Amino acid sequence: MVDPALATLVLSSVNTAANAASQEAGKQLWQGLVALVRRARREPNAEVEPAHAQALAAILVTTASRDPQFAADLRSWIEQAAQLTPTSGDTSNSISGDARVAGNVVQARDISGPVTFR
Repeated sequence: MVDPALATLVLSSVNTAANAASQEAGKQLWQGLVALVRRARREPNAEVEPAHAQALAAILVTTASRDPQFAADLRSWIEQAAQLTPTSGDTSNSISGDARVAGNVVQARDISGPVTFR
């Protein structure tokens, strides 16, 4: 059975890796993700695309639910991702994966008062 909390944590970490992949610190995190996904798929040359964050997270969580060693390695990778996750005071907003936005989007941190679109 898939742990919903782990699934949420993995998706958040995959998004962190995808968003940070263009930065020097994020490249190593992304390569770690690629290695985990290829290991889970048992395909050493599998393509791993940031736009498929939800599918990647699902592969990782499913494999972790069946393989205790993989689960331990995944948790270690999640700890690395947490190093790049913004802490309180920082703001990181993103829309990624296969997201489709129709209409207005607000990406913000502390908002006081109403938000109105016209």
